[in-house]
Amino acid sequence: MRTLLLLSAFLTPVFAQSSAPACEGVMATVRISEIKAGGSMDGFMKAMAAHKAWYRSHGVMDNEIFGAPIVIRDEKTHARSYSDKEIMTYHVNPPSGDRDPKQDDAYAAFVKLYRDNSDIKVAYNVCLPKGSFTRRAASSLASCSNPSLRRTVVRSICLDISVIILSVNVKPASESDGAMAEAHLGLR
Repeated sequence: MRTLLLLSAFLTPVFAQSSAPACEGVMATVRISEIKAGGSMDGFMKAMAAHKAWYRSHGVMDNEIFGAPIVIRDEKTHARSYSDKEIMTYHVNPPSGDRDPKQDDAYAAFVKLYRDNSDIKVAYNVCLPKGSFTRRAASSLASCSNPSLRRTVVRSICLDISVIILSVNVKPASESDGAMAEAHLGLR
């Protein structure tokens, strides 16, 4: 019984409608979504584009919505590939309270696109450290989902399920360390 009460005490703030704690950086919602049987990655990407367009059409210009492919590794061969069943999405600086536009038919339409194509497996609200997110980093991560651009992304990482890095602002100890990391991640 104590465990249940303790767990309840920790979960209540997550589900309650309250303001977020102070964040020295920028708030973001990070989700891992699974493509449903009968859904498609293309349909999911259309939902994400409609989601961002809905905010822009309602005057919200300071948030970013983008997805990043998840790298999976074959346990036998150790070969890496991009999942066609899961995607990680980011909603950086999502509006809340008075800044959040009123839901309308266009809102319902993009939500339906998401629901027709995917299920959210896990979602987190996180505070990204100051300076870790830039529009350039978002653009670079978005290019990870474009196969023709994947190899050109040098300072950002197409995500491995175990690592989330929005922008590499840290210089490697040496040029060879940076080259080794890029080669390991398949960026070279």
